[in-house]
Amino acid sequence: MSFDLQALINSRNGENVALQRENINPQFARVLRLIGFDKVYVRGLGQYLYDEEDSEYLDMLGGYAVHNVGRNHPVVIQALKDLMDSQPATLVQMDAPLLSGLLAERLKELTPQTLDTVYFTNSGTEGVETAIKFARKKTRRPRVLFCDHSFHGLSNGSLSLNTDESYRTGFDPLLPGCEKVPLNDTAAAAAEIEREDVAAFVLEPVQGKGVFIARDEYLREVRELCSRHGTVLVFDEVQTGFGRTGRMFAMEHSDVEPDILVLSKALSAGLVPVGAVLTTRSIYNGVFDSLDNCVVHSSTFGQGAYAMAAGLATLHVFEEEGIVENSRRMGALLLDGLKELAGRFELISEVRGRGLMIGLLRDEGRDPCALFTGEGHAPAPLTAEEMTDHPGDAIDLPDWILPRWRASLGPRADDEAAALRLRAPVWLRVNPLRATLPEALAALAEDEIAAESHLQLPSALRVTRNERRLSTSRAYRDGVVELQDLSVQLACATVPVRAGQRILDYCAGGGGKALALAGRAENLRIAAHDADRARMRDLPVRAARSGAKVQIVPRPSGVFDLVVADVPCSGSGTWRRSPDARWRLSEPDLQALVAAQARILDDASGHVATGGLLAYMTCSMLDDENTRQIAAFLARRPDFALRSAHRWSPLSASDGFFLALLERSR
Repeated sequence: MSFDLQALINSRNGENVALQRENINPQFARVLRLIGFDKVYVRGLGQYLYDEEDSEYLDMLGGYAVHNVGRNHPVVIQALKDLMDSQPATLVQMDAPLLSGLLAERLKELTPQTLDTVYFTNSGTEGVETAIKFARKKTRRPRVLFCDHSFHGLSNGSLSLNTDESYRTGFDPLLPGCEKVPLNDTAAAAAEIEREDVAAFVLEPVQGKGVFIARDEYLREVRELCSRHGTVLVFDEVQTGFGRTGRMFAMEHSDVEPDILVLSKALSAGLVPVGAVLTTRSIYNGVFDSLDNCVVHSSTFGQGAYAMAAGLATLHVFEEEGIVENSRRMGALLLDGLKELAGRFELISEVRGRGLMIGLLRDEGRDPCALFTGEGHAPAPLTAEEMTDHPGDAIDLPDWILPRWRASLGPRADDEAAALRLRAPVWLRVNPLRATLPEALAALAEDEIAAESHLQLPSALRVTRNERRLSTSRAYRDGVVELQDLSVQLACATVPVRAGQRILDYCAGGGGKALALAGRAENLRIAAHDADRARMRDLPVRAARSGAKVQIVPRPSGVFDLVVADVPCSGSGTWRRSPDARWRLSEPDLQALVAAQARILDDASGHVATGGLLAYMTCSMLDDENTRQIAAFLARRPDFALRSAHRWSPLSASDGFFLALLERSR
């Protein structure tokens, strides 16, 4: 019998916490229950997690800071698939793997030239252990310094560099010779380093526990002390590396180079355990100092092919998608929300971050240069990049999009952009196949969920209280209501539907529009298709829950009275739901989307019967994807005519959405 992993997962899904309690960590299982984190997530994509009801959750933690490029990035996934299909010769005992050499080469290109040798590990903790060993072997000294509030891991050696007693209690004796000094206290560090018995000073440029920031001047002073007295300076950038501070590495803010740099977490997009320790050639040669000692320190899986492939693909994504620039700009994007939250909640004691501070000062009409002087304990002066005025920053749009945005939206452009900075309301669609409007409101009320009807479309309900209870409510479980934004509901209601029609949802995805149309008339024959069939995997369950009849067709054939094409787009009308998407989108990305939309229009139009309608939809606000796309299509296809075009925006509805109804005359 073959092994069916998916069947195993499907049969045991929901037992997650119980299995943790019985077989792994009972106390952690209790904690999950107590804090309400016992949710079962069935998939992750980008910055979002999805539960069994396909409810969407924004992951503010990034999965232990490993998902800097998002979950299950398609480029990294494809690289792993390609490697697996090639059946590589992995873990040959005496071998020099190609992929590890290539990844080492790429990491060296991103880091200072002095760090010219790479040792691969399986984790950041292992990397810190490696740094301690390398420093002691090189210097022949016993002591290791670390800073208060630091966190470097939980293995014996790395735990010895932690100050949190809740982690340390009961695990004594720890590694001898490890001593704590206060962060940003140069005198305290000097008193220890000048004894010239310190092998390594291990510190984080930005501490992950509590987010304490090492001053630029302090790092420069520590660098000079270590160089003068022969101490190895180790930067632990396991948490801060790969774009988390607006630079590829946090050390770039202070322009200080360590002797050893420890990296991990986000290097493989959170898919395969991997870490890297970059050192000077002198340190490396001091460890592996003879033929007999060429493997004096090693790790079985350290150069594993899948880890290396994931690392190479992840670094490619960083470069191609401008992830680091996105990180810098997100500070400005989050500014207003953080200010508002800090004013309302006592738990928020401080809002830290250099980019946020600069944005805050500018928002208040103050010159950041007056504060960022570098004198005493003041932050370092602004860089040339930080001094640059970006026109799009004021309305949280990339500079290259701004002209397109304003040309598309005219005088209301800035107001529409401002609306995208506000939290999107939650909208529900009453399913007429299961309930009337009063019945739906009553069902929601059973779980103390309040909602109000839209004046123009009464079947659209805006949730006003207890939206978090929706996923477990009877109304949702029984298909009485479906989650669907107002603008999409308005668009679906605008599309004319008659009893007995054949309808094709050409880019169906989860099937929301097919389900919305199903209740519009009797005896509808609805087919759903998507080029990526995996996107439709939840549609059968959703259709059964709603009582709708929808046939999934891998390859549509024949013609239909109505073809709906909700095409892939920039998503510019929904950017408040995915704020980072605007910064991840590039101009070439938009051009590629426009070209793909044109191809889909041409393909979908071939399935429209004479006298039938093609409903072209996007969740975009840009004319490139809307009016100009339709104009180009009509120039190619004189057998189609524009019946009507509609645009909804965050100011007029909820999300931005576009609909063009195209009628085939022959």
